[in-house]
Amino acid sequence: MDSVKSVCLTPIAFNPNSNQKWHLACLLSSPLLHFAGALVEFRLYYMRVEEGKQYPVLCRRLASLNEEFISHKSPTGGFDFISGKRIEQKLIDYNQEVERFGGYAYEEVSEVSPDHRFIAYTMYDKDNDFFKLCVRDLNLGSLCSKPQADWVCNVAWAKGGQALLYVVTDQKKKPYRIYCSMLGSKDEDVILLEEPEENVHFNIRHTKDFKFVTVYVFSTTYSKVFLINATDPLSGLTFVWECEACAHCIIEYFHSNDNHVIAGALLGVGVVNCGIKNDCDPVLALFADYNPNPNDDFT
Repeated sequence: MDSVKSVCLTPIAFNPNSNQKWHLACLLSSPLLHFAGALVEFRLYYMRVEEGKQYPVLCRRLASLNEEFISHKSPTGGFDFISGKRIEQKLIDYNQEVERFGGYAYEEVSEVSPDHRFIAYTMYDKDNDFFKLCVRDLNLGSLCSKPQADWVCNVAWAKGGQALLYVVTDQKKKPYRIYCSMLGSKDEDVILLEEPEENVHFNIRHTKDFKFVTVYVFSTTYSKVFLINATDPLSGLTFVWECEACAHCIIEYFHSNDNHVIAGALLGVGVVNCGIKNDCDPVLALFADYNPNPNDDFT
């Protein structure tokens, strides 16, 4: 068990009222990641439609249980005839979601927590014309009592799945607040960022290793990028970069064990963001090759 395997669900959106025929859709997953120092087995997340049903069902299964991908045909779907056991877990039945939302189901955002314990997703409330945040416990199959929020347009996980960050829009559907909710806590959700100006928008996303949440703030005059430490999401935002007008900053996370690559990153983004662990990190020795003044104590 020298490596830890993890996967996150990509955001999904579907219009069940269209003429599109749902059979089986495999959702793309992230690269394999180290998570929390413990083994998290690789999982496949996908959607399929059961016979006679209008809306799809979100399912998952362990990739190690069967080499061939599950058939969409019922009842063989999700059943391993060799072991005689069902290998599929149903997560969300959107036919049941229709009953909760007045005969209409449209999902805009969906994110599985890095520990695969929860899924956060937004469902469109047609009567009120907003997206409602739902968090479901995948082990129990039930909805969580917290967080509950309306007008939600984006989500990102933090603290290994113990905290959820979400963006709320105003009634004009402009994102203007970022909240942090601690799952299982009775405390009120904390506002991390608020921007009431009409010409300022922002968005959030977690990095591929779930160590940071990136916050993109942009307007007609500037574009800024901030980072939130996912292990301590209440510690505030760290400013990273600002672009000129008419340009949007976007940062992408790149992981490498190559000390030369990290040393180059040290030049570009500084010690905090390049992966330096401590003063004994061998990257610092490589960085000396770039230092124009060898007498400087850059450590």
